[in-house]
Amino acid sequence: MSCLQSQIGVRVHTLVGALAEERAPVSGPVLLSAAGRLLRARPMTSGNRAGRQRIASMAALYLRTFAPPADWRFLGAEHPVATGRVDIAWQATDGTVLFDEIKTITRLLTDDVAREQVDRYLASGTAMYGPMFAGVRLLALAEPQTSLFALPDGQRIPLRGSGWWLGGEL
Repeated sequence: MSCLQSQIGVRVHTLVGALAEERAPVSGPVLLSAAGRLLRARPMTSGNRAGRQRIASMAALYLRTFAPPADWRFLGAEHPVATGRVDIAWQATDGTVLFDEIKTITRLLTDDVAREQVDRYLASGTAMYGPMFAGVRLLALAEPQTSLFALPDGQRIPLRGSGWWLGGEL
């Protein structure tokens, strides 16, 4: 993955976290403005103008397509667990906890680094939340339909049809 792609990815889940915490509907201008503020605070090495649009559009896709219903509680972005920091964590009203790992490049869903990362998050989630831990959604923002759901036992299944596609449709 290129350095620029990595910088975009980090900023996407930073922006998603900031907006998910507010749980308010967001428009295109709000997203672009928030992405612009984020880039002023944390400039990229290059491509800030195009990066702003990419960051805003990917954050919009997450919020429209993957964010759980409004009755879910946002636990945090960069949510600390024993084995790292999960991009986004949510809790349902019944206590069920779900982790989201956001990827801006589809091929990163199945590479060895992502596999190991998700396995660590599954172990941490199970240790922290026991039977209330649902698993990890491995979200491909560039191709949402390829997103995966990792069950606590380590099995990966397509997110679509798993019951954990919680947001809107594409």
